[in-house]
Amino acid sequence: MKTAIVTGVSGVLGATCANYFTQMGFQVIGIRDPGTSNSVAGLRSSKDPFKADHPQLANCLLYSLDLRDANGLERIFSDFSSDIRAVLLCPSEASTPDSTQHPFESFSVNANATLLFLEALKQYAPRAAMVYYSSIKVYGDSPNFLPFVEQASRWELPIEHPFYKYGIDEQMSIDQTKHSILGASKLAADIMAQEYGRLFGLNIGVFRGSAPAGPSPCNHSSDYLTTLMRSAVYNTPFLICGYKGKQVRDTLHPLDLASSFYTFCMAPRAAEVYNIGGGRFSNCSVLEAIEICEAIVGHKISSRYTDRNLVADQIWWISDTRKFKSHYPRWRPHYDTEGILQEIHQQLLHEQPPPIALNF
Repeated sequence: MKTAIVTGVSGVLGATCANYFTQMGFQVIGIRDPGTSNSVAGLRSSKDPFKADHPQLANCLLYSLDLRDANGLERIFSDFSSDIRAVLLCPSEASTPDSTQHPFESFSVNANATLLFLEALKQYAPRAAMVYYSSIKVYGDSPNFLPFVEQASRWELPIEHPFYKYGIDEQMSIDQTKHSILGASKLAADIMAQEYGRLFGLNIGVFRGSAPAGPSPCNHSSDYLTTLMRSAVYNTPFLICGYKGKQVRDTLHPLDLASSFYTFCMAPRAAEVYNIGGGRFSNCSVLEAIEICEAIVGHKISSRYTDRNLVADQIWWISDTRKFKSHYPRWRPHYDTEGILQEIHQQLLHEQPPPIALNF
């Protein structure tokens, strides 16, 4: 049976991809960090408490495995080698401050673990397609040197600028810029994935995006839109970090991202790099996101502001997705920012409230 290996199934993207590929007829091997439960590696029982709490993953074969466990990874790839058609690396997005405090952990989880997967792919499933979900953090703060114009609710580019209409393309420099430890770790994995594609002819696609925003099959997510909506629903303060709250991100629903991965895997290419996101179709500033959330919940959101932005935080990012669309013209995102926030709101209304107030 055609098989897909998906990492990060405890997170919003990995869980969504696992569910999506299952619906598309794949047997899914879901790998989750052993810290997420007390179960042992290779659990396939319907009585697995993780499965009981996450029915969307009921049909997956779940493995509890540290991604840096070379022997455990080799066992999985060797057991399913002839059936593996797709490998999706959907690592959980650690925070920039955490990576600064734990640089060895950040690098090993991102770069070293990715190298192990690349070697396993080359040895056991060289004809399979691999997706590495990278990050816009690989560009560091290079976008911050663009000639932004301050508007009432956002920073924006002049209309005559080449990036204004479609966003930033893959030619943006990744060099000689501040990345943060997390961004540098992501970049190391990103480059290694490209190298394995070119050097060994492996079908590897590197997708550079920000954290997907949308309802999580596992009922938890740390993207800023979910954090913001959670503040709105639970009446807890939201912390705005720098740039007057006018920093811009494009937003992509995890289902739209999963569909882009599936589209690539059905007709893979070697060593391709794609900027992926909502583009001009779906983007907002923090201030604009607050306004949308307030309209949805019907009351003002409590917020605090600090002038200190995160390390290497980008003032403005909208992805130019034309390269991916030129290779896969049938793919289009379906959810805009307001629709994403509406879905997050609906899920939070059915979520168990936190026992204490959350301060972000």
